[in-house]
Amino acid sequence: MPSIQGRIIFCGENPEMKLYRPDHEQPVAVASYWRCTFSPHGIGNALVIWAGSDTPDAPLLQGIYTDNFELGRWLADTFVQHFDDFQGRGWPQIQLTQARFIQEMDSRRYQRVVAYSATDHLVLTWDEASAQRLFHVPQLTTGLHGETKHDVYTVICPCKSGSMVINGQAVEGQVRSNLYDPNWPRCTAFMAFSETWVEPLP
Repeated sequence: MPSIQGRIIFCGENPEMKLYRPDHEQPVAVASYWRCTFSPHGIGNALVIWAGSDTPDAPLLQGIYTDNFELGRWLADTFVQHFDDFQGRGWPQIQLTQARFIQEMDSRRYQRVVAYSATDHLVLTWDEASAQRLFHVPQLTTGLHGETKHDVYTVICPCKSGSMVINGQAVEGQVRSNLYDPNWPRCTAFMAFSETWVEPLP
């Protein structure tokens, strides 16, 4: 049986969500959740989240919530800081926050993640999943300084709706969708299962 060459550095789930206001081109909130079942830094959960406010340069919330500090730091600095709309937000300088996680899902339709810290209660919901497809994304830029490339294999499930609730306050934003693309529905919220990141061999 043929195999894919490379060093496996992450296995798990990695749903992402971006919410927009109707009159804004930039997202009002972005979140990347990681549930890790294998990595060089052990297993665990991490939520990298930014939510804007009406005051420039003063976000409502920006944090890296995790139950494994070594894992959370590595995920945020190596991967998330390079994602579209996460870039330029100073993630390597953001302190980690200890948190507990609860997850509820029916992967055919929805996923809900709850994160509790000493000061915050965060609820993220991905809903109305519309399709599933396996993707191979080659040569993604990664590393603390963008010095590495990784291949990613993942099952993407676009979601027509999603929400973020921060300490009881719902973020005022919506998922943007293009459900009329004949090739693939495009949504700014998606679930990602069976995700595997592979590092090329030297």
